[in-house]
Amino acid sequence: MQKMEKILEVKNISKKYQSKEGEIQALNNVNFRVKSGEFISIIGPSGCGKSTLLKIIANVLEPSFGDAYINEQNYKESEALVSEMVSLVHQDTFIFNDTIENNIRLYQDYSATEFDNAISIATLKEKLKERIQSDCSEGGGSLSGGEKQRIAIARAILRNSPVLLLDEITSALDQFTAKTIVGNIFAMKEKTIVFVTHKMETDFLKRADCIICMNQGMIIEFGTWRELIKEKGYFYKLYVAEQE
Repeated sequence: MQKMEKILEVKNISKKYQSKEGEIQALNNVNFRVKSGEFISIIGPSGCGKSTLLKIIANVLEPSFGDAYINEQNYKESEALVSEMVSLVHQDTFIFNDTIENNIRLYQDYSATEFDNAISIATLKEKLKERIQSDCSEGGGSLSGGEKQRIAIARAILRNSPVLLLDEITSALDQFTAKTIVGNIFAMKEKTIVFVTHKMETDFLKRADCIICMNQGMIIEFGTWRELIKEKGYFYKLYVAEQE
């Protein structure tokens, strides 16, 4: 698929919080754009602002300063469009007291084919095929962390939004399952994907159209895997540190 013009853009985004210790600058003047069909990875240490940035792109948080755009329309004027086009998968999956199927469908009328495709991509088809009509307890106490993450992924796939925002979605998964699911997601060439991680997941990062490296709320550098390794800057130091 030929890539189109930019689908997402953030301009001069900053986010501040008030805490007992005083003001915290979570994001500081962040700028970048994503073209339709691209796979972007955002990497950096815990607490560097990655998840905050993703929540702003998902319209879950409002920035303190700056603006976000989708299809060149400001988020402030296009909330319905953002809701339609963007799905966020984050680490904390809300599970309610009902069947696993209803927890995935969220009571929406998707076809059997659409549902089957979503649970297949999230590798739930075989894992939960005998339990799909069984009830979950409130909060998902009967499910493992990995199962809850896969339910969240299946929900997002089922919504069929053009933009997928993935926040540490492999944190509770074993390496084989993580590689399978991310491979399934990457195979959906029509999707625009922003993938946040603090891990140096080489297989995924090498496939990214652009890697954005963050630290202390700022973008330190960006480029492809090859470019960043060759540059021997911040990203290269993260890579070497993890290898050691």
